[in-house]
Amino acid sequence: MNRQELLKTIPELEELFFPSTLLGEKISYTQDEAGFWIRSNKDKSPEDRDYIPNIVINISPTEQLKKIKSYFELSYFTPKQLEYIFNFLDKKFEKYSKIPLTSFVSYDSMEIKIELLVNDLKSKINQILENYSQFKEKILSENILSDTTEFTPQFKTNYNVEELAYLFKLMIEQGIIVLEKNQKTKFFDFIVSNFQSKDRLKISLNSIRNKSYDPSLTAIDNVHTDLLQMTQLALKHKKSDKVEWKK
Repeated sequence: MNRQELLKTIPELEELFFPSTLLGEKISYTQDEAGFWIRSNKDKSPEDRDYIPNIVINISPTEQLKKIKSYFELSYFTPKQLEYIFNFLDKKFEKYSKIPLTSFVSYDSMEIKIELLVNDLKSKINQILENYSQFKEKILSENILSDTTEFTPQFKTNYNVEELAYLFKLMIEQGIIVLEKNQKTKFFDFIVSNFQSKDRLKISLNSIRNKSYDPSLTAIDNVHTDLLQMTQLALKHKKSDKVEWKK
């Protein structure tokens, strides 16, 4: 598969991993004699013989994942192609959770109260993002990482996932760590590949990402307490003749 063919598969994979419509109807269109695309059911009623019912859409993340696995099993992507594909998909992953919930619902003529669908939509979106993270990690480890054993991040921390996410968030917002455009997912990859939380040997990409966007007051307080203690430690170092590593 050359680069042009590979680029054509990206939109298909984006729609498989990150469906644009989660609930609604798919409207049928036909081409008229002039070559214009018009609604198949324009000026028709359900009682007409040539009426084409809209296709009902109710995305199941579990069923969607089965389609994704089947697609990859039949595609035979090389390791280089997989890296190329996921570099594109990571950008969609970053944007997907920020899309307004109303954009995921598309009904032809029904009036929908979006507030009744909020919990269902959020659940679907979270599962879709989690599926992407886990599938990406699995397929890349199988095809790219040479180590046959399961990789465990080697640096232990005394923070839970939420506190760890908030600490890194602070460093980014303070300008200590500088991320270029579209580098956030790669940075989350770096965190989960190198750090353990105090309660997990392996942190999921989706978990660290979600926690960084919505830290609890408890997590903020715990990190704040440590930062105050670090400030006192820095003042102590400032007055010392020599700063040594703590044994």
